[in-house]
Amino acid sequence: MLPFISSHFNTNFTYEGTNIGKEPPKGGKNACALCGNHRRLFDPPSLFCSGQCGMQKIRRNAIYYTDRFKQNHWCEKCYNRLKMEEPIQLDDGRETKKSMLLKLTNDSVPEESWLQCDKCQDWNHQICALFNRSQNSKSTCFTCPKCYIKEKGDATSDGDTPQAGSKTVKGADELPHCSLSRVIEDGLEKTLSKAYEKVAADRGCTLSQVEKADGLSVRVVSSLEKKHR
Repeated sequence: MLPFISSHFNTNFTYEGTNIGKEPPKGGKNACALCGNHRRLFDPPSLFCSGQCGMQKIRRNAIYYTDRFKQNHWCEKCYNRLKMEEPIQLDDGRETKKSMLLKLTNDSVPEESWLQCDKCQDWNHQICALFNRSQNSKSTCFTCPKCYIKEKGDATSDGDTPQAGSKTVKGADELPHCSLSRVIEDGLEKTLSKAYEKVAADRGCTLSQVEKADGLSVRVVSSLEKKHR
């Protein structure tokens, strides 16, 4: 059994890992001004068949079919088993038909979006600049971190007094929270507290004498919900 699982894993890992995660040379005209990389690729999404094969994973570069909302997917074998006029119920309760399904290839590679600084005209990855496009309108003026720091430095050198408590760049604890990040961060703090108490008991010292990891912050960059039958 073990050799079969190992062989299956190596086959899928090689198959799905082709051209994924290979960073191009840093620098150059079309590189991000912050990280120096060109294209910042994400891991390809995993697609699972909603047909009779029982949520089997659809292989990379394989043909599959999906509804216009791209909620449910069918591999070629399960698609051929579908009847042309029989209604197909989707996960959200809506119905579709076989003739309305879209034929696609599982070869998409998500890529981080770009945005241009309105000051220096350099291009940056959204994630590198910590810019959330969904929370900003299209007319929002964007200043990259380099220009922001330069402007703050010029203002200080001209004799302007920075506002009390202001920071040049926001720290991790100042980034926006969500319900998931709060749960993870609270769980991390509770786990560390128990670990500190155990170390103090093992050493026979007080809790204040135990070295602690202070200033830890957890934020969610990406979260994807997938419904399974």
